[in-house]
Amino acid sequence: MFYTYLLKSKKNGKLYTGSTNDLRKRLKQHNDGLSNFTKKYIPYEIIYYEACLNEQDARSREKYLKTGMGKRYLKNRLSRFLSLTGLIFASVILFSGHYAYAVLTCSIATVCNSPDTTVFRISGTSNAHSELQSQSNYSKYVCCSGVSGIGNSCAGTSVTVARLSSTTNAHIEENTQSNYANNACLSISSGTVSVGYQSGSCAGYEATVASISGITNAHVGDSSAYTTKICASATATVTPSGGGGGGGGGGTTPIEVITTGITFTGRAYPLSKVTILKDGQIAITTIAGPDASFSVTLSNLSTGSYTFSVYGEDNVGNRSTLFTFPAYITYGSNTQIGGIFLAPTINVDKTEVKKGDNIAIFGQTVPSSDVTISVHSDQEYINKIKSDTNGAYLYNFDTVPLEFGNHDTKSKATLLNEITSFGKTISFLVGDKNVLKQEKSCSSRGDLNGDCKVNLVDFSIMAFWYKKPSPPAKVDLNSDAKVNLIDFSILAYNWTG
Repeated sequence: MFYTYLLKSKKNGKLYTGSTNDLRKRLKQHNDGLSNFTKKYIPYEIIYYEACLNEQDARSREKYLKTGMGKRYLKNRLSRFLSLTGLIFASVILFSGHYAYAVLTCSIATVCNSPDTTVFRISGTSNAHSELQSQSNYSKYVCCSGVSGIGNSCAGTSVTVARLSSTTNAHIEENTQSNYANNACLSISSGTVSVGYQSGSCAGYEATVASISGITNAHVGDSSAYTTKICASATATVTPSGGGGGGGGGGTTPIEVITTGITFTGRAYPLSKVTILKDGQIAITTIAGPDASFSVTLSNLSTGSYTFSVYGEDNVGNRSTLFTFPAYITYGSNTQIGGIFLAPTINVDKTEVKKGDNIAIFGQTVPSSDVTISVHSDQEYINKIKSDTNGAYLYNFDTVPLEFGNHDTKSKATLLNEITSFGKTISFLVGDKNVLKQEKSCSSRGDLNGDCKVNLVDFSIMAFWYKKPSPPAKVDLNSDAKVNLIDFSILAYNWTG
């Protein structure tokens, strides 16, 4: 495993980003003064790190986090990751006095549920009319979120985002104008909120709310529709309560941790490694218990839609098929995904079996479950067996009824009222001799999810990174620091289906 890390000097709060394959050893080297770049400000502590399976990925990530965009990413990431803990926020200059900074985000959405807030509605993403958030004629929401207490009231601590010519079917104007009387506002229950208008980008602000075609009598669209952007930032005030004490002075009560994430629970295989993918990339791993149950929480996610996949790896290294599903994450909440039941792993002991001899079909699933094994060609043969207390199963299939040629086998498991889908399909040949199966390593080029195939799963992973900055090295097949049609061509050349 390789790591990209962020250090904070205990001496003066300075930050340093690096990468290594041994976090503890590297931290000790920094604190022993063995690095010319950091020895002036020892001692250090690690306040954030990311894990990668590939060294080049970790180095590329280090380079990115040292850029201006990468530093903004860390600020945004840590403001949620550290969940308003004052000591650490001070270390990354995100916490000062009574103010804790989260990050305002705004987008055009078809759904805007609490605690997100609708600023106003629009008829489309370009050349659009607008209406107040209280109306219901338009299906596009200008939706903002990410900061505790954010709202759309025009009272209290609030600012006018834009003025509308009427409550619906309206043109729009900047808040500096006074031609229109219907205000669309952003508010915050405790803190500060600001809005401005800039040409080209919202540099210096946290979010682009929308874009407009002019100062007044304007149409509205999403962030890319027009040159003039409506920009906004918001800061929630968090006041730690002081603690009294006879003669001991004051203290602070820990601030409530706000968690944004998703929890996965289900069944895999006893003491097996369970891996969670987020948008095609490994996000977190865990180990299932002796009863095959697992539970793992992926925290510090941004609000938005994700595609998650789960797979397990049994005690001999065979992987399950992917259990894949979409999920929408809302800031300040923890989404629960339960009832995951991974299909059994499966393998055979021969690539070719002499007709009339047995072929061993084996794998792992939940302990003491009913395993259904399907062997199919022109006719399907169904066989049932029970897994043992370690979840292992083995069935010696008599090939007498099978014709010469290629055949497939797959399995599924049932426990109480729960049943998995059929898992991976394994092929073998019925011929005139026995050939023991020898596991071969598969080519990694184009096999983005490591299942020894190049298919639509890998295409989806690559599509996610299309034209996005800093793609993982495994996805960037021609190593030019971008994913484009050349990478898709390489993927197509290695396609296995």
